[in-house]
Amino acid sequence: MGRFINIFASVCLVLVGMTLQSCSAEDNNMVDTNPAKEVKSVNIEKKWIAAHFNFTPECDRVSKEAYQKSSIEISLKNGTFTAVDQYSLKQSKGVYVLEGNRLTMKSDRGNTFIYKIVELNQRDAVVEAIDDKNILSIELVSFE
Repeated sequence: MGRFINIFASVCLVLVGMTLQSCSAEDNNMVDTNPAKEVKSVNIEKKWIAAHFNFTPECDRVSKEAYQKSSIEISLKNGTFTAVDQYSLKQSKGVYVLEGNRLTMKSDRGNTFIYKIVELNQRDAVVEAIDDKNILSIELVSFE
């Protein structure tokens, strides 16, 4: 009887070991559903939503609240952009130029915004604001 228990326990240990090894092998075969993209126009031309802002220490409370309440949609296509704040319904249009990972946006109102694209994936991106008194960086998401 004792020998049977030892054999049974050994078989159980082997089966558990095989199961754990199988799970480990499956983990290595995961498909990345949000792969990194090369920074070029074809990969940024879509509708983006500003999901999160990181603010400068100088950004005042009123400005922070305005950014946090807004839901800004930015559409980039053929060198032009349209930005709509869904909270205030304000709209801005203009042109953009992509040079390497530097995105320069010039609005029809004469405002210029410069961003460095630090991360670009199929469905999200992170940009750093250059010379902006309120914003350090913006996390963007896309559902296209």
